[in-house]
Amino acid sequence: MLKINGERLWASLMAMADERGLHLAITPHWISPATPFDADCVAAVQQTVDALGYAQQSIVSGAGHDAIHLARFCPTAMVFIPCVGGLSHNEAEDVLPEDVRQGTDVLLNAVLARAVIVE
Repeated sequence: MLKINGERLWASLMAMADERGLHLAITPHWISPATPFDADCVAAVQQTVDALGYAQQSIVSGAGHDAIHLARFCPTAMVFIPCVGGLSHNEAEDVLPEDVRQGTDVLLNAVLARAVIVE
């Protein structure tokens, strides 16, 4: 994973601007802090993945999914599946049927694990 050192990057950009006699100003255009999801929902997803024996990787998504808005009002978690070639959020994105099936298995079983039965 590429990690950018903000101070080093800023110094390099300033040096390039100075060499060219330019003024450089960088201001944030959009800030989207991470949204914490419900610990019990996340645990239900993890327990389901473990029980089904599927490969998994915990990630932090920077995408603005609907779940970040729902998380303000109700318990929320997300299930991602791999994209072919790692290409996502693009019209050329593709997924394999087996990955869709496994993702659906995880979602269904995690929801059932959290379901409240009213008699």
